[in-house]
Amino acid sequence: MEYKAIQVKRQDGITWLVFNRPEKKNAMNPTLHREMHHALSELDQDDDTRVLVITGNGDSFSAGEDLKEYFYELKDKPGESERIRKIS
Repeated sequence: MEYKAIQVKRQDGITWLVFNRPEKKNAMNPTLHREMHHALSELDQDDDTRVLVITGNGDSFSAGEDLKEYFYELKDKPGESERIRKIS
């Protein structure tokens, strides 16, 4: 899977999962949420990953949820909103 909102880097048994929305202080949006779920599911089965580092690109780890994208842009899309909330 090609990611837009995260980066995955590997070296010598260490995997870095990097939030990649520095212009939004790495705030969690639906795309980042889906990509994190996918990447973590894949890494759970990756025997080469001995250490996982989760970090943020830029000067912030994460500002939390991107309220605009989670609430305002999905207010007329209840199916999409519910699907994102159920990803675990």
